[in-house]
Amino acid sequence: MRRQVGNLITDTGGIAKRGLIIRHLILPGNVGQTIKLLNWINDNLSPKTAVSLMRQYTPCGKAKDIKPIDRALSSREYKIALKAFKELGFEFGFVQNASSASEEFIPDFDLTGVILTE
Repeated sequence: MRRQVGNLITDTGGIAKRGLIIRHLILPGNVGQTIKLLNWINDNLSPKTAVSLMRQYTPCGKAKDIKPIDRALSSREYKIALKAFKELGFEFGFVQNASSASEEFIPDFDLTGVILTE
């Protein structure tokens, strides 16, 4: 994708015009995988690649009974991911506040508007 569209380009107002943004959801108990991914992006793409580190994971359904994904990401875990992001020299990215991990942002999955076929 990066080869096709290049790095993120924004207008003077910060609105994306074209380019790649990698969105990565950090899962609790898996910050090591996030660091591996950031290293891969850095080594194989570029530290100029726009990365969105998402922390809004909220356990739902059966996930509430499965460790370690039975909880939200801790502040410590997120700080570790941000530290790696900064140490690798990423120039552009997006981060989220802890308040983004809330059930109020989860839509109702009542299948309204979905047509089921067999």
